[in-house]
Amino acid sequence: MERRTLLQAGVAALGARGAPLALLAVKETAGLRRFGYPVVVPLRFGHGEVKDARQLELVGPAGNTIAAEWAVGERWPDSSLRRVSACFNLSIGPGEATLLSVRLRPEPAPEPPGQRAQESADGWQLLAYHIPKAGPALVDRIRYALGEFVRPEGLRLHAVTAAGERLAAETRSVRLLRAGPIHPAVELTGIYRTATGEIPWCATVECPNSKSWVAITHRLAGERGPIATVGLSLPYAFERAPARVDFGCGSWVYAQLRAGEALRLRCEGGRWEMALGRPDRLAPYARTSRVQPRFEGWGHLIDGAPGGRAIAFGSTEWASGRPGEIVITSDGRLTASWAASDRRYTFVAHHVADPVQVTALTSPVSMLWPLAVRAIRR
Repeated sequence: MERRTLLQAGVAALGARGAPLALLAVKETAGLRRFGYPVVVPLRFGHGEVKDARQLELVGPAGNTIAAEWAVGERWPDSSLRRVSACFNLSIGPGEATLLSVRLRPEPAPEPPGQRAQESADGWQLLAYHIPKAGPALVDRIRYALGEFVRPEGLRLHAVTAAGERLAAETRSVRLLRAGPIHPAVELTGIYRTATGEIPWCATVECPNSKSWVAITHRLAGERGPIATVGLSLPYAFERAPARVDFGCGSWVYAQLRAGEALRLRCEGGRWEMALGRPDRLAPYARTSRVQPRFEGWGHLIDGAPGGRAIAFGSTEWASGRPGEIVITSDGRLTASWAASDRRYTFVAHHVADPVQVTALTSPVSMLWPLAVRAIRR
């Protein structure tokens, strides 16, 4: 009934503007108000149906035009569009649903204003993030008003074999997926080199313009071979101890790391346990209980300097109960890992200033639970 009502209302409201090519049914499902929330929707068009992405327009339920980026993924032999990603930002209330329309403009429109991906000899600049074309780093610069967020070695992928051997990721190619300005993204491919051969991987790096976060999705592109876990190392440029950490576990669990200390969280099936202390002699700190029954898949890492760097981070796999591990050291180094048997993970890091409750404007739960969108072709 709800779907039919939405469709009827959408078609009636948009009837004066011509028949839509597609309807986008959007629903907020986490019970949170979203402000300028990034959305990417894949669309397919028939042969000759749309000749130029600048002809496309996104229309709201009141007939208002919504700024959108139309990223072309594939064309038909006559150069008309076959696959396109609609990228836009949407504000919506908790539990609300809305219906948007994709339609053709009478004339091509100019591209939306804003900063687009910039290519240089050594990499791609996506807003505040620099992705090198070669070398061990996945992202080697993250620069906001507070300055550089990461140390020179940058964010790096790695894998660990069942025998405990750590494998560095080697990048083979970098390809621009979406130029922006609303939701720029690149795709990287590479290998993990093992004693028995090469294991390919693929990763996407996405940087929406309405949020100061980066979303990294990694997957093994072939058989995992001897690899037991895959991971990501994030060496943040902290200025002062103690580093402060918190995790969502039904309620927040807090800790602070004095110089030379580390914290480890392990999770599986929602259950979790934390240990704290010197890296070679960690002691139990907190664990699953009736009061704090479940790890929600997210946490914060905060510089000890007043008003310093703060990072909200999380993984959709951890939030859904998949096994994982997080290790954080007092100097701001975060290492995250997932079971390679899952083959794929998504990690999101939101870069803001302390206090996060004032500067972030987006909760970690919102970050991990995107809006539900269904494309309905006419």
